[in-house]
Amino acid sequence: MSEAPEFKVNFVRCGSPEECLRACESVRLVETTPEMLLKIADRIARDCAVLVAWGEGDGPA
Repeated sequence: MSEAPEFKVNFVRCGSPEECLRACESVRLVETTPEMLLKIADRIARDCAVLVAWGEGDGPA
């Protein structure tokens, strides 16, 4: 049995709503904070993948 190919995915970090929306339009892979996701959620493209980066000590329990 052969090994499955390894894929690398590079998410683009963004820090402002405008920057995140531009990255969603061009790259479709965005990394941002939960707060920023809430700011852009109603405006991002449906096919944009958003990785939520939790801060140190933050995140779900």
